[in-house]
Amino acid sequence: MTTVRAVVVNWNSWWFTRRCVASLLASETSFGELEIVVVDNGSVDGSLERLRHEFGDSVRFLDNGKNLGFAEACNRGIGDLRGVDHVALVNNDAIVEPSCITELVGVLTERRDAGAAAARMVLEPSFAALDLVVDGRCTLERVEVDGVDATDRVQSADLTLHGNPEWPLELWREAVGSVRLLVPTGDGRRVSMTVSGEGSMTVATGAGVAETALGHRPRTLDVVVDDVRVELLNGLGTEWNPDLESFDRRFGEVADPVSVPELAGGPREVAGFCGGGVLLRARMLDEVGAFDPCFFAYYEDTDLARRAERSGWATVSAPSAVVRHAFGGSGGARAPGFFFLNYRNWLLASLRDPTPAQRRVVRAALTERVRIAVRSNILSRLRHRRLPSLTLPLAWLRVLAGFATARLVSRLRRRGRPLGRRPARFVRLPFQPRFPPRAPGPRPGGPVVVHLELDPTAGGDLGTGSDPLTRRLLVPPAEVANHLEVLPVVATSDAVRMATPAEVARALGGPPTAPRPIAPLVPARAAPRTVTVRVDPHGWTACVAGQGDRSVRRFVWRADQRGVAFEDLTAGELGSLVDAVSSLVAPDRQ
Repeated sequence: MTTVRAVVVNWNSWWFTRRCVASLLASETSFGELEIVVVDNGSVDGSLERLRHEFGDSVRFLDNGKNLGFAEACNRGIGDLRGVDHVALVNNDAIVEPSCITELVGVLTERRDAGAAAARMVLEPSFAALDLVVDGRCTLERVEVDGVDATDRVQSADLTLHGNPEWPLELWREAVGSVRLLVPTGDGRRVSMTVSGEGSMTVATGAGVAETALGHRPRTLDVVVDDVRVELLNGLGTEWNPDLESFDRRFGEVADPVSVPELAGGPREVAGFCGGGVLLRARMLDEVGAFDPCFFAYYEDTDLARRAERSGWATVSAPSAVVRHAFGGSGGARAPGFFFLNYRNWLLASLRDPTPAQRRVVRAALTERVRIAVRSNILSRLRHRRLPSLTLPLAWLRVLAGFATARLVSRLRRRGRPLGRRPARFVRLPFQPRFPPRAPGPRPGGPVVVHLELDPTAGGDLGTGSDPLTRRLLVPPAEVANHLEVLPVVATSDAVRMATPAEVARALGGPPTAPRPIAPLVPARAAPRTVTVRVDPHGWTACVAGQGDRSVRRFVWRADQRGVAFEDLTAGELGSLVDAVSSLVAPDRQ
């Protein structure tokens, strides 16, 4: 019989994490025993309190008290491996199929030389196909699914991508001729495309055909898709490109054996694994070590796979073990500091004990990227009598300074015990940006976000605090929680902010947690939108945003990043103000 420890890292993400843990609890355990450990990185939104209330003793919780990053949080979840045969790492924005862990255990049982088995990761939600015929040139400005922005998640091998010279992570998408777009619609039916360019464009779906003329001014084309959906691969292990950057194998390809014959085969050796869905052999971790805490997030899995390979351990793919991943649901390229971590950690991973040839390749790739940044943003602008843009050159300078610091700290940590096998005293190194928590917003295929206002006084017979209705909404049953992401908020005199862990614990009826200091609100940059409040006879309050033009949800962060205030609401959003005393004491409140 085999003992598996599954580690899930949570950081201000109740909806994703509860869904992930629920899928692990539903796993088949014919292999032996499955222990689930949720590691919380100092969440300030009450998600840890809600998870504890829902799962109780069936899950072990570790509270780090602060954001230690993905690498160190996983290391602490891995912990003491005595009596543990394997460790499963699952991203909190992923769910596992019931047989996933069993399949992964079977692969490592068969391959005694393998230290890691990489699951088949599938993108979530599923995708609908749109066939474009462009007579001329078309720039794809924006793609929405039922009003939710899905532009960065659209997949197509036919689009031409252009990076913004001032910030290469911002992409321009150009379509010429025949183009097939795969849009992450899930159960959605309405797709809106904002396009510009020259000529005309025809869009065909299984439900019909739409046509529009293209011009320099963007215009929006609405189309309806049929019920046919396809699943795309997130990865079957990882590889590295000629510049030694890591990438997911088969990313974006249709997940069926006809398109990818490898899916119908057995395990095969791959270069590395994604830490979002992998089973690690405990003996390999004891020998090689765990993640290097200096990575914080991104590339820590690539680094571990390379260290394991140098020690004689193979990494194999497991196509029969399925993990469904909401790619970028709790991070991704739009997360603050992604540029810094991605490129600093690329240098850390690729220049750890490299061969002379590898060192030359990485240095040449780095030199070329910095040269392009300086030429495009400084020299070219000065030549055309324009002010230079220092954003990208300074970002690269910060990456280089961060790499030098992290490399020194990593070398010092390698002395003695293997990396990651003892708690790190500090993980946020100099030059690394801070990462404020983000309040959840609408996502393609995601749940409806509902703001639930709590009363911070929580006491007496008004029903505030630990009344059954509030508890029921904070920890709803699965059939409700799968479709609604309930965000507990508290109204102040000048804004609405996320509820603190102590306020959430009090509302759940448990002992209040130690309060964390909260700094004053940062002044709002814009006047709040007017909100109409209706109260029905049963005490429910519906909050409907003013029907103006579409607006982007904006937040005001506290000085210590412990909470968030909402500057405005988007037309059509709903809020449930159950037991909102503020509605009684301030009847003129908008």
